[in-house]
Amino acid sequence: MTRAVGPALLAISRSLELSILLKATLVLAVMIVVLRLVRCARASVRHVILTAVFGVLMMLPIAVIFLPPITLSIAMTSAAVPTDHPMTMAPEPGVQPIILPSHYSRTAATSSRSIPWSAAVRGGWVVGAVLFLVPVAIAVAQSRRVRRSGVPWTDGEPLVRVLATEAGCHRRVSVLLHEEVLVPMTSGFLCPTITLPLDAAKWSLDDIRRALVHELEHVRRADWPTRLTARFVCAMYWFHPLIWVAWRHLCLASEQACDDAVLRSAERTAYADQLVKLARRLVNRSPNLALSITGRGDLAARITAVLNPKQPRGHVGPCGAAATTLAALALLFAISPLRAVARSTDGAVSVLIGSRPLMDLTGTAFQVGTRLPTGSLSSRISNSNVLPSPPATSRVQTSSQAADATGSSFAVASVTSGAGVFGIHTGPIISGPDFTWRNAQLRWMIQWAYDVDQYQILGQPSWVGGSPSDGAEYFDITARGNAPASEDSMRLMLRKVLADRFNLVVHTESKDEPFYALVVVDQNGKLGPNIRPATADCKTLRETAERDGRRPGPNYFPCGNHAGIGQGSARGMNIATLAGIVSRDAGHKVVDETGLDGIYDWDLTWTPEPLRHHPPDRFPRIDPEGPSIFAAVQEQLGLRLEPQQRLGVFLVIDRVERPTPD
Repeated sequence: MTRAVGPALLAISRSLELSILLKATLVLAVMIVVLRLVRCARASVRHVILTAVFGVLMMLPIAVIFLPPITLSIAMTSAAVPTDHPMTMAPEPGVQPIILPSHYSRTAATSSRSIPWSAAVRGGWVVGAVLFLVPVAIAVAQSRRVRRSGVPWTDGEPLVRVLATEAGCHRRVSVLLHEEVLVPMTSGFLCPTITLPLDAAKWSLDDIRRALVHELEHVRRADWPTRLTARFVCAMYWFHPLIWVAWRHLCLASEQACDDAVLRSAERTAYADQLVKLARRLVNRSPNLALSITGRGDLAARITAVLNPKQPRGHVGPCGAAATTLAALALLFAISPLRAVARSTDGAVSVLIGSRPLMDLTGTAFQVGTRLPTGSLSSRISNSNVLPSPPATSRVQTSSQAADATGSSFAVASVTSGAGVFGIHTGPIISGPDFTWRNAQLRWMIQWAYDVDQYQILGQPSWVGGSPSDGAEYFDITARGNAPASEDSMRLMLRKVLADRFNLVVHTESKDEPFYALVVVDQNGKLGPNIRPATADCKTLRETAERDGRRPGPNYFPCGNHAGIGQGSARGMNIATLAGIVSRDAGHKVVDETGLDGIYDWDLTWTPEPLRHHPPDRFPRIDPEGPSIFAAVQEQLGLRLEPQQRLGVFLVIDRVERPTPD
């Protein structure tokens, strides 16, 4: 059982909703323990504690999102370590490069879309919250109507002023009589109003005095806004049974604290008898959110406390209220930023897990941290061997025709479900006759098999690829050919697997497509400050790195390129590579029309549009006010993206099904 705790905490920590739920449960559990310890204390003390708990629960989601994280390491073997997002593993010597799709733009699906479970859960939560808020809105509207239609009780105003002064309530309180009101009740915050039954004018002076003292205590303690806020919090956590336990305790403590104020100047048995008589009036009436002297709920507990001569009574002083508030804030700031992280206990690659989702633009471009054997930490996806984006008019054949034309296919092929968005993504890896791709979306496989860009694929269902929140699924493919094969041959054989196991049927269409032409801004050919001709001898640098055992990464790549979210760099690369990287955020294909030959070193930083509305601590390296990809290319590189159109070739999915079992 203990072995499951670590993965469970990691799974909860990766989900914002589950993280808030777990921490709210912890707060409510602490509340139950504290209430148990102070069960014999004054009602006002319990009320202050419960009010602080509701305050913590209200601020908890905001604190979880915005407070800087505090990580808790959980030791796990690398085989058991999940990840927030897929990542690319470096290729072994002699193995073909690993390809990571890294396009940001979303491809619209033209086929039917299934509703992901996360969206269904969120929708159910919203519906439940609305249903629990509707009675609150109705009760507030009813109270407002009663205040407007009530008759001012001028004969009782002098008594109210005297009792308010004795209770320490220095606010102006209106007193009304209303025929629909059966028991004394209080409503309103800025203009508090005590509403009495129409026959209250015939009550004895003692009965009126006790009722008014009780209601004035509600006004002094600001119980009306407190209960409204608490009901709003209950609507936020309506599915949690402990929140309703807390609500019941809050209402009971509020009424008992007002009862204690009455008993400072009234006889216990007379007051208990009055509570019972008033409660009989509400036998067939629904409860109202307005604060009344009596109600059907917990009446027995209130009368028991009223008749108990040993029950402690009295107000909570400023020091006690301040101490409770500080303790609540300490609890909030202690648990809100906690994040579970996985720490590998072996020598394999370990992945640092944060509970905040970094970003999900399409589910294929991610920012992860990988700890390499050398100890260097990469905070960006980086791979100097990432292939540049293929031309928009890449060759496309149907799956069966392509494989049959070569007369070759895998001797054995296995297709199984992948680990999902939190699993490690590796591949495609080609090693002799073996082909492996772990935890990949089907769209990535189609892109690689047909050598096309993401935007060239049309008609895909949501499960084929895209954002995991939209239902994208992941698969593992392991296959072996009859003999070692080239990369082009592996692409053709993968098409055969996709046709056989996914029933993939595609055709090509040619139509006009928008694209951006990458051109030089200055007519004299002057470039920007962040690009310069490369002077390094790439061949010598690579040979030296191989002898020293150094692997390319974001802090060291002698020649090549690496790109992350909002940044890209290259050493010794041509402009076509730059065009491929810029295509990811530009929204359309970028074609190099600069006329610049040779190789260059360049660095480019920009702010992806989706990140302008995210909390800054989620992406501390991204300036939310930074330049767009279009402005960055022009200001930093002296180049410009000009919108144009051309005839393009697209791969249209006619049919695709989830894979048949092995």
